[in-house]
Amino acid sequence: MKGLKIVSTEELIIDLDGQHCIETTASRIHRVLMGRYLEGAIEGHTAERALDTLARFLAEMDFRLIRANHPELAGGYSARVRIFRNDSGDVLWEKVS
Repeated sequence: MKGLKIVSTEELIIDLDGQHCIETTASRIHRVLMGRYLEGAIEGHTAERALDTLARFLAEMDFRLIRANHPELAGGYSARVRIFRNDSGDVLWEKVS
């Protein structure tokens, strides 16, 4: 899927295309992935876990603060973000190159 790489059940990489911020990009990817899942185009534990991770990322992050502290994630720049779960199951993120 364009803009998303599912590395494992615990880790995703999303690519910001330079037109949209991190929140809009993650939301769009979640919406497309959910549509494919509901259509049966993708299935299994990995897809379900990716959907859950993205949903939690969207619900739990303070995107206004992220955009303020990381202007390159506010749109206008291409960037790559790793979204992952730590050993406690918390959803975290980091910029990657």
